[in-house]
Amino acid sequence: MAKFIGIAPNIYQSGRHQKRGRICKKGHPQLRSLLYNCAKSAKRYNSACKALYEKLRAKGKPHKIAMVAIMHKLVRQFFAVIKNETLYQDDYQLNKG
Repeated sequence: MAKFIGIAPNIYQSGRHQKRGRICKKGHPQLRSLLYNCAKSAKRYNSACKALYEKLRAKGKPHKIAMVAIMHKLVRQFFAVIKNETLYQDDYQLNKG
């Protein structure tokens, strides 16, 4: 799903060396742009995304890297809502038992 949208990380390989690079932009550009705008809103109103953004920024990560992480989080949240056929709940917690 992330590769279709164009937010999956590229991997550069040469011999034994492997490095993760920037996001792969081979996906759907309009969908990626729409998801970025959703991430801007989620950074303010979605508590899980807000906490993730603040945690990454506190570690010294740049704004755009934190926004791509929020985009990934939103994709996972969308998938979970669709898979479980439920409405989104901001205070939802998984039962680990």
